[in-house]
Amino acid sequence: MGSKATAASKRLSVRVKFNLTAEEADRLVAEAKASGLGKAKYVRRTMTKVWQMTPPPKPPRKADTEALERLANAVGHLKKVGSNVNQLAHQANTGMVPVQRAEIIYAFNQIQVVLSQLAAAAEGLRA
Repeated sequence: MGSKATAASKRLSVRVKFNLTAEEADRLVAEAKASGLGKAKYVRRTMTKVWQMTPPPKPPRKADTEALERLANAVGHLKKVGSNVNQLAHQANTGMVPVQRAEIIYAFNQIQVVLSQLAAAAEGLRA
């Protein structure tokens, strides 16, 4: 009875279609014929061998996810700071409102903070 259950679980129930170039199709036919197998069985055996030799893809590390979140937050902050600097430049160029040196220094400090955040996030991706 165990063999029936095993046979049922290995039943070929999913059909896969894919396209090949003429050269690839010729090679598939030639290699399947040389191995004494049909094309479908040859492809299944070849895939199984490749899968056994190749480790499965690893899920993203938690550190990568956290670093990407920090990077996304830093980019959001950079956009806000850029908008503020743009407003200061516009005010200074039109003479509408006098821009104080302290405001410019504050904006540059904010840029430095964001650049530090970006550097830390990038370092987290390298680790």
